[in-house]
Amino acid sequence: MCGIAGVVSLAKSDRLDNQIIVRMSDRMHHRVPDGQGFLFSAEVPADFVSCLQTECPEAIISQRPLRRAMALGHRRLSILDLSPLAGQPMHSYDDQAWITFNGEIYNYTTLREGLIHLGYQFRKDHSDAEVIVHAYHTWGTDAVKKLLGMFTFALYDNREDVLWIVRDRVGIKPLYFTLHQDRMHFASEIKALLVDTSIPRRMSDQGVYNYLTFQRVPPSDIIFEGIPQTKRKGKKVYF
Repeated sequence: MCGIAGVVSLAKSDRLDNQIIVRMSDRMHHRVPDGQGFLFSAEVPADFVSCLQTECPEAIISQRPLRRAMALGHRRLSILDLSPLAGQPMHSYDDQAWITFNGEIYNYTTLREGLIHLGYQFRKDHSDAEVIVHAYHTWGTDAVKKLLGMFTFALYDNREDVLWIVRDRVGIKPLYFTLHQDRMHFASEIKALLVDTSIPRRMSDQGVYNYLTFQRVPPSDIIFEGIPQTKRKGKKVYF
C-alpha cells in the first residue's frame, strides 16, 4: 500500500520547514518498496533540493511556482503501472493540479476510455492516478462520484488555490490530518504527523478506552486529540 503525506500553509506569507515532509515520508518507509516522490514550491532553496537528490537519488522531486507554501510526499507501491513515469506526486496535463494517491480505482479503464474520447492524452499506460487528475479537470469534485475502488488522495488545484482531500466511501484507506499553527498536516499514518514536534501529543481518554475495550478505535472517535481521520467523503479546503 502506498503512503501519502502533505504540509500546507494556511497563511500565504508562511514559510515551511521542508525537511518535515521528508521525515514524514521516511516514517512510512515500511509501507512500500518501489520509490518515493515530493512536490515543493519553487521557493525551496536549491541547496536543499540538491542535498535531497543526493540522499534519495531514486526519488522523484518536482518544484513548481505554487500559490502558497506547501509540500506533498508519496511513498509508492507499484500495482497497475510499474513504470517510473507513473511516480507521484503527479500533475495534470496543464501542470495546475497535483495529486498524491493511495489505493486502486477498479473502473479506471472505463473512465480512461471516456476521457480519451473527450480528447485527453495520457502519458502513462495504466496509471489510475492520472485518470483521477484528468477526471478532476473534466468534472471537478464531482469526479469522485465516478470512482469505484478503495482510495484516499489529496489533490491541490494551483489555479483555484484549493486542496481537495478524499477518502473512499467505506473508509478502507486511512488518512489522518491536523490543523496546527496555521498549517495543515495530513498523512496515511498518525506517526508521520508526529514527526513535527510542535504538534501536541494528547491521548483521547475515550479513544484509549475504546482501544483497550474493543482493540480498535471506531471512525467516529480518535486516539490523539486533534488528529481525526478524514471522513468518508471529500474534504475541500479553501484558503
